[in-house]
Amino acid sequence: MRRPLVSLATAVVPLVLLSGCGSVGTELRPGTAAVVDEEVVSMSEVDDVTDSLCTVLVSQAAEAAQPGAPAASYPLGVVRSAAQRGLALNIAADRIAEEQGIDVSEDLEAGIATVRNAYQGADPALVEEAMPGFTGDGHLELVLTAWGREDLGPQAAEEEARARGYELGAEWAEEHGLESNPLFDSLAIGEGGVAAAREDLSVPVSEWARMAATPASQAEVDEVTRDLPANQRCDG
Repeated sequence: MRRPLVSLATAVVPLVLLSGCGSVGTELRPGTAAVVDEEVVSMSEVDDVTDSLCTVLVSQAAEAAQPGAPAASYPLGVVRSAAQRGLALNIAADRIAEEQGIDVSEDLEAGIATVRNAYQGADPALVEEAMPGFTGDGHLELVLTAWGREDLGPQAAEEEARARGYELGAEWAEEHGLESNPLFDSLAIGEGGVAAAREDLSVPVSEWARMAATPASQAEVDEVTRDLPANQRCDG
């Protein structure tokens, strides 16, 4: 059964960076944003995805805005965390899929195509570069649900397979490693999702993307970004 795009495109990311604080986590080498099964996600990779994601979100908002409306902006910490999280979770999904012989390429490509369609007003090359920020959690969920189904058998219901998959994913992360730079919230595969260290300060990045789609919801974004200094805003 194909899961809807919202599952693929959802990434829970921390607002904690807006205050300049991060979670207590593993001390990694300078320039390292995350390490997944010994594969490094560099800060430069995160910065590149962040730049593209900022531009995509802002350009989408600009296209939908009323004439004369102020330029859209987003909390840079949220967007940057989405980039880091997405890059790390895509690696985890690829590693698990390879180890377990799981193929979710059809569902993954369907979800990616929907993201592309949702951001037709943005530069297609930038949408591709920003894609990790939209796909990390959903890609991992596709893989873990397939793994759970294989473990339980074809008779298992979708939610049963999903729950079992996250149990297996948590065991995999414990064995192989899913480490996050303390500048970002920690990433922990748990029951039904990947939790940030401070969920009370988390927001789905897809919510920010949906806010960008309509002028009315842009006010919600502006409420958060209004008092942020320029270096903490994503202005495209």
